[in-house]
Amino acid sequence: MKSKLQGKSGKVDFVIDTGATYSALSEHDALLLGIDVLTLPKEKGIGIGFGGVFTPCLLNKEVGLTFYDTQGDRYRLKKSDLHVITAPEDADEDTRRQVVARTPSVLGYYILSRFELYMNKRMVELRISDKKKGGQR
Repeated sequence: MKSKLQGKSGKVDFVIDTGATYSALSEHDALLLGIDVLTLPKEKGIGIGFGGVFTPCLLNKEVGLTFYDTQGDRYRLKKSDLHVITAPEDADEDTRRQVVARTPSVLGYYILSRFELYMNKRMVELRISDKKKGGQR
């Protein structure tokens, strides 16, 4: 994934969450990409999921996501409404550390909808379903 916000790029592992509406970077991964989460606009209200309560922030800059398949081919997707999962503002330092350490980055519906999703007991497979929906090779 490449963050055009800071001009840095890096590998981010995402958890596939078919029940999540939006996709989000963990605060930990955002910090590794050089994103200052304290400057991001906060969403109204709180988020519930990922094992607790969190404050969602909006990464309101265009981000380029690059996915690689098992043959090494790549698929690029530009995204402008990626969220960042941060600890609640009123969290004590210990709680904040736990949230940052344990919260994964998540691929939710708005990104997953651009792929065909196949699941069985042994694996999950994503296939590109429509390159014209915003992605390109």
